[in-house]
Amino acid sequence: MVFPKANNDRTSQFSLFFTAQNHFRVKYDNAILTSSVPHEDYPSRSENSNAPPASLAQSDGQSEPLRSVILKISQIATVLILISTCLLDSRAQSERSLVWRPAVYRGLVVGKSSAEEVRKTLGRPEKAVPGAGSRPPLKYYTVKEPLPGSLAVLITAGRLKLLMLNLKEPISQKEAIRIFGSDFRIGRYSLDTCLDSGGEAPSYEDPDGDIQVLEYRNRGIALDLYEGQVDTISYLDGPFGSAHPRCAQSPKSQKKP
Repeated sequence: MVFPKANNDRTSQFSLFFTAQNHFRVKYDNAILTSSVPHEDYPSRSENSNAPPASLAQSDGQSEPLRSVILKISQIATVLILISTCLLDSRAQSERSLVWRPAVYRGLVVGKSSAEEVRKTLGRPEKAVPGAGSRPPLKYYTVKEPLPGSLAVLITAGRLKLLMLNLKEPISQKEAIRIFGSDFRIGRYSLDTCLDSGGEAPSYEDPDGDIQVLEYRNRGIALDLYEGQVDTISYLDGPFGSAHPRCAQSPKSQKKP
């Protein structure tokens, strides 16, 4: 995803603001210097460079409304720039929240940390369950953070690929948001059943899908949401599912019976 060049937009806005301000100041100076006073009435600068021309002093009363108008215009321009800057920041933050980033768990970066780093951080697994077919095994650890449960660890090609925490006790959606924060979105997914292998099928984004996920994309965290409860927390190195189905027809499937 391409981020808006918020800084460039701000630079253009500030440049426009100061250009407009200089333009009004020049207009203001010209209005004073040409305010129906003959040029020859101005005293020479060499006589007293610090004293304002007498005609300028006489025209102060006439220039006061113009000065007030310029001040108001400057204030309005400043407010408009601040509003525009806030809108750009909000838009950039919103778009950043849609991008999946690698999750970090106890210093381990999913997709980057090595098998040795996993061993040093988590220790020896309590058990290892062989994967289906040629898939690598899942290693299990009992953990207490962020919540008590059984942590399944998948390592492929010597790198940490996935962390999946099966909670000891499910928590409510409200409690999950309290723990993980309000910067989430609810994603919906369906299964590509034609790619089912041993009871597992990849998912894809589907606005009408039956699978609901509480997503913290900018932190790589996905919480399975079923009937208002969360029982599984996944730490990912990329999207929870593909953007589009890979099967010609993928009938929707409930996550749980």
